Amino acid sequence: MEFSPEFVYDSLPRIEDKPISEPVRQNVDSPGRKQYRDISEEELQEFRQQLTSQSVNPMMLKKRLARDIVTQFHDAEAATGAAEEFTRVFQNRGVPEATPEIPWKPRLDEMLVSSGTAKSISEAKRLISQGAVEIDGSKMTSLSTETIKEDGLLKVGKRGFFRVVNVEKSA
Repeated sequence: MEFSPEFVYDSLPRIEDKPISEPVRQNVDSPGRKQYRDISEEELQEFRQQLTSQSVNPMMLKKRLARDIVTQFHDAEAATGAAEEFTRVFQNRGVPEATPEIPWKPRLDEMLVSSGTAKSISEAKRLISQGAVEIDGSKMTSLSTETIKEDGLLKVGKRGFFRVVNVEKSA
């Protein structure tokens, strides 16, 4: 299975700060596994010291490792693109360039289930009641989809972005 550069880059910054150097060392030393990066013991020790002394923001190390991993599995251009997308979407709170489309439904909970962001109607209702659902930047608190416009941006949680298409409203 091959993962997109954006998926790989986005996944690494989500790991906990404490074990940041351990998974890399484990993968480098494991026989039969593809080496993610040729990291020397000195470099790992430097990572550990920086994390312990809090002299570096852990996100900087995570981004560095993410860039290296994406470069090895894809190429430097893909790593640069994934880094820019990550910064734009998750640090600057922008919208991903590739946003999947979902068809409009009369009820918001039905749209969440059809998009796959909720496994059931009750889970969708829970997401809505907890304030995890936005349409064009406004938190949704009801099941009504009357305010949704064609090509509206549906955001579920921090990472679920969808474009609403085929908006049909009853007269």
